[in-house]
Amino acid sequence: MYFEFHRATLTSQAANKRNNRKIEIALHNLEALGVIANLESGSEYSKQELRDIWKKILTNQFHDILPGSSIRSVYEDSDKEYAELFEDINARIDNKLNAIVSKISSDKNSLIVFNTLGAKRDDIVFVEMPEIANFKIVDADGKEMKYQKTFDGKLCFLAKDVPAMGYKVFNIVEGEAKDFGKIYATNKVFRNKYIKAKFDKSMQIVSLYHKAAGREVVMPGGALNRLVCYDDRPHNHDAWDIKSFIEEKSWNVDNVVSSEIVENGAVRCVYKVVRKFRSTEFVEYIIAYADNDRIDVILDFDWKETRVLLRLENDVDINSDTATFDIQFGNVKRATHENTLWDFAQFETMGHKWIDLSDNGFGFSLINDSKYGHSIKDKKVRTSVVRSSMWPCTDQDKEHQHAEFSLYVHNGSVSQSNVIAQANSLNIPLICVATGKNKGNLDASYSFACVDKSNIIIDTVKMAEDTDETVVRLYETWNNKSKCTLSFNREIKKAYVTNLIEEVENELDVKNGKVELDFNPFEIKTIKVTF
Repeated sequence: MYFEFHRATLTSQAANKRNNRKIEIALHNLEALGVIANLESGSEYSKQELRDIWKKILTNQFHDILPGSSIRSVYEDSDKEYAELFEDINARIDNKLNAIVSKISSDKNSLIVFNTLGAKRDDIVFVEMPEIANFKIVDADGKEMKYQKTFDGKLCFLAKDVPAMGYKVFNIVEGEAKDFGKIYATNKVFRNKYIKAKFDKSMQIVSLYHKAAGREVVMPGGALNRLVCYDDRPHNHDAWDIKSFIEEKSWNVDNVVSSEIVENGAVRCVYKVVRKFRSTEFVEYIIAYADNDRIDVILDFDWKETRVLLRLENDVDINSDTATFDIQFGNVKRATHENTLWDFAQFETMGHKWIDLSDNGFGFSLINDSKYGHSIKDKKVRTSVVRSSMWPCTDQDKEHQHAEFSLYVHNGSVSQSNVIAQANSLNIPLICVATGKNKGNLDASYSFACVDKSNIIIDTVKMAEDTDETVVRLYETWNNKSKCTLSFNREIKKAYVTNLIEEVENELDVKNGKVELDFNPFEIKTIKVTF
């Protein structure tokens, strides 16, 4: 089903939509860490306070707040409420982290890295630089991690094998760190073991070669990471609508004021590019990684334009008559052509964390941290970044904007790719706590819960609404009928399948802290567990 109207509500009031995405993720983290802290340290899981927080968040998701079609005073109130909620939730997260850390055994100064996702991961961590000049970062087995100092003075390191729904301890040891080298990068090209990229004079990516696939991503004459502005003047319903004729007038944001490499090391290389369009100056960071086939793009700018839509566009040499769009608990496919009026109408389509265009053996994903309006037509993969209507909120979105994207190239079809892990990496980063020596009873590596199938996603870990049991919500994401094993780090007394309001439907067999689950395609399951 596709609603052929009000497409602009996917983009209007960009800052409000970003607050919504980030607050949902913060609560995801708080609920999961709250369960672990309660079980391992006895820290109180404050159900009523969490309910009160959720009520405030749901109020701000109400029509017309989240769609971006309210008057200015609504967003002034909403901004204030979000600021208060972030302060409250982040303080609660810190409390739960400290409660867990106090129970971890460590005989050295350590960096304890928390993963609130339901899958083990290797990922980048940011934390304040240690005070000692020469040091190594090693795990409990003595394996040394790559690290570097960021351009803004932080420590950035690659944390490997961080367990699902858990943590891993990395020790800071005095001594000379191993030289892992740097990424090969100039103002015209960069390359790592996965990809090779070339820039034009506008710092757009005019070639991206995927080494394993042996394929060029960029369409001949095209480019990746193009910023394009469109004349955005719907006949009416200013904040609600984007019209099909928006394609008729556009401008490339190709006026580069400056570009430089501001950071390069064993972990990543960072380009800083300053662009200008009319009255708006864009500061863009393009980030390549040594151990990832993903390129990140970070945009910071003060939006000053009127009735203009900004898109991030990518011209890709991939042929498919459908594209895939992430939604809550799964994904949907949309036509990439305009063969019928129904296909033509889908010129702006909803998606959550990622969109993807793949053929049978190769694909390109555009990942975002806070955007919902997208388009994949005629081999152009595009996300709407910000617009600036004049009614009902005059000078909508004329404020500071921040947005993050990833360009991810993969072998195989989208269901064979790592796009979900890459999207979660961008949206739900690892959390790092620096600590000193500590006497506790928890090991250096810990996983509360995990599954053994990549197409089964652990979405939520929380305490049950009406009991002291633990609830785990999972879903199947690739339209596959599947069996999986859900494992916990402790013995289970009872486990039940429930409906979404946690009413028991049937009891599950349990053995050695594990339950076996059968999933239908795209099925959501809620499991309630008694320890």
